[in-house]
Amino acid sequence: MGAFGDKLKGLGSRPRMGAASFLTAIFNTVALLLIAREMNAEILGTLGFLLAFVGLFFFVGDMGNSLAFERLLARGCGFPECYRAFMTAKLKLTVVMIILAGIMMAVYEFVLSPATHTALHPVSLVIMLGYFITANLAGIWVVGLSLKRGGQRPRTHELVESLARAAMIIGLVTIAEVAGDQDAIFQLALIYLLAGTLAMMLARNAARRLKPGEYSEEVEVDFQDEAAKVAPYIAMGALVLCLDKILLWYFTDFETLGIYFGAQRVTVFIGAAAVSIEILLGRVLSEYVRENETAKLSETIRLTERYVCLVVLPVALFYIALSGDLLTAFLGPDFFQIGPREISCISDAGITVALLAGAGFFTAMASPHLSYLLKADRTRELTVIGGLALGAFAALACLLLPDILLADGNVHLMNRTAVALLVSSALGYVIARYFTWKLLDCPPHPRMAAHLLSATLMITFIHFLIWYFEITMNFGWLVVMAVIGTVVYTLGLYLTGEMLKTDFDRFRELTTHRD
Repeated sequence: MGAFGDKLKGLGSRPRMGAASFLTAIFNTVALLLIAREMNAEILGTLGFLLAFVGLFFFVGDMGNSLAFERLLARGCGFPECYRAFMTAKLKLTVVMIILAGIMMAVYEFVLSPATHTALHPVSLVIMLGYFITANLAGIWVVGLSLKRGGQRPRTHELVESLARAAMIIGLVTIAEVAGDQDAIFQLALIYLLAGTLAMMLARNAARRLKPGEYSEEVEVDFQDEAAKVAPYIAMGALVLCLDKILLWYFTDFETLGIYFGAQRVTVFIGAAAVSIEILLGRVLSEYVRENETAKLSETIRLTERYVCLVVLPVALFYIALSGDLLTAFLGPDFFQIGPREISCISDAGITVALLAGAGFFTAMASPHLSYLLKADRTRELTVIGGLALGAFAALACLLLPDILLADGNVHLMNRTAVALLVSSALGYVIARYFTWKLLDCPPHPRMAAHLLSATLMITFIHFLIWYFEITMNFGWLVVMAVIGTVVYTLGLYLTGEMLKTDFDRFRELTTHRD
């Protein structure tokens, strides 16, 4: 117990960082749900496609240089020289990103663009590219300031960006009059650009005292070498995040993508919870990696995985058990009336939410292991994980979406895409888990079985209440069921010995400053 506390000097601000990440997720989700409720599925799908298509090569703007910056500082290189090398690399890669995005936009305009009218106009593509440019440039100052502060990543700019975007979208849907679909997408893209520019200005102002040093050829070469090691993993992970929406649009339409994108945004809080926990425990992990404390690394990773499971599992099962009700409550029943066909997609979309919730769970569970592999410079293992996950998704998507495996067409293409993403996420978790177990003798924590038992009890009790009292679910009842479920889950954890005072003391020791 005492050994962990000795490693935690200066962690008092970490909980605030986790709260900022969670609030950012809330504001981003609110903005997209407003679009879904006040506009239509085609507009939301077009926006989702715009973000995925233009942002497909957003990872090129960094390509592992942020991690290279951190590693060179850990070796003892001077901050000013590393900061100059980082700025130079980011600016060069921004140009490459712009060129690749320009090629993608040309491909859409001259090859992929539908012959019929769509809400997506080429000008909106250019505006959204401007948003990604601001986001990439902001990364220069955000990463620099974070490493100057010893790893405390500033989140204010992200929070302000999400809040400003939500506020402008509220103004758009309540005050402004939108003349047509193309005008709506143009205005939404412009809102993203304005909010991104504001965030970039805040980041630049916060880092105004950071000064680049003299040019150093040795540092430049080291930067390139370090970035090249992790670039394949970053590229493959980023591609998975965008390809699902691009492929689904290609085989269906913007309306179907809108329902899928809405379902995906509803499940965002599963990952947000895991990110918050990883932020809280990340620095301890870094300390033990630097000191090669294998036994303490194993214990910390097992504890982190246990806490992630404790928080994420009940949320994921709640999404799965009440998927259709959740989606209808958030997006509204009118959202599922697609054009003149008036075909209800609530049932299929509910299955999509359940599948994506499962994918989010496995992604969250993999986060402690991937974090360790990154911090420990296990680039070979990371490349294997990224390659197999991307390969599994691409193979399944190419087999499922064109009706090669499911020729009868009974499974909706949204669900086929979600299945491919679920399998990819589960495979990534299993492989990452195997590597940490092999490298650190780090088996799963046995107490995670109590989480599954308690979460199953929670869902069973909720379904019993719905059946016995013949409850028709709406947003209010969902809130009530979430509160009841939290009480039942906490009680189940306590009865199984998982929510004891010693657990709270241990977590507080790991996440707060101790003298």
